[in-house]
Amino acid sequence: MSNTDLSPSSVTPTRNQGRPFTIAGFVMAAVAVFLVPIILGPLGAIFGAVGYARGDRKLGLWAVVAGVVGTILGLLLAAAVFKAARS
Repeated sequence: MSNTDLSPSSVTPTRNQGRPFTIAGFVMAAVAVFLVPIILGPLGAIFGAVGYARGDRKLGLWAVVAGVVGTILGLLLAAAVFKAARS
């Protein structure tokens, strides 16, 4: 028999080390739509990938996708603004 005590008071919950990186990835992706998308969008994807690698699997992957989408939307918005300004 084992002496291992698995009562709820003796088991410490594991802390998700990737969540701060995932949150930073989402923030960068959102800001990339309006400011410097060529830099902030890929940074959002990178932070999402780091969050994914550190254990935040589901949201980390979504942060990578959000970084890519934020880059594309930001570049499209910038192109539309520049085109409207030249007209």
